[in-house]
Amino acid sequence: MKRFIVIMIAGFSMTSSAQAIKFQSGMNPDYLAGSFHATCSQCKVYPNGLFCSCQNIGGGARFSRLNLTFCANAASIRNDSTELHCDPIIRGSWGQSCLSGVIFQDSISAKCKTKTGDIKSTTLNLLGCPSLKLENIDGNLQCMQ
Repeated sequence: MKRFIVIMIAGFSMTSSAQAIKFQSGMNPDYLAGSFHATCSQCKVYPNGLFCSCQNIGGGARFSRLNLTFCANAASIRNDSTELHCDPIIRGSWGQSCLSGVIFQDSISAKCKTKTGDIKSTTLNLLGCPSLKLENIDGNLQCMQ
């Protein structure tokens, strides 16, 4: 089994020089790091997707999907009220001026500084960003080619 080191610093993530995990259909979801194991069950990994039955705070459950394509270097996966999220490690300069980056299905959301210093919530669909290199342009996440 290949291992990689992930370091979380003040809400930003960095990996060592080790290679990213390649998700494969049928792989054991126990190899995925995160708190989701405590509140999700019946997890299966399909091509680029993790599917689990996850509980909410009230004890109800529903199936949730997370696109693993954008979580290949994620520090962890968590269940947020029956919705799976990964804490992303995505390249680019966005991490210098954005906080709270969260991946949900095919999008990333973050809180980014504007030119005036205000904080703005922004979301970007990662399917339109094959480079996975992001930058903050006046409080908006944008894909760098």
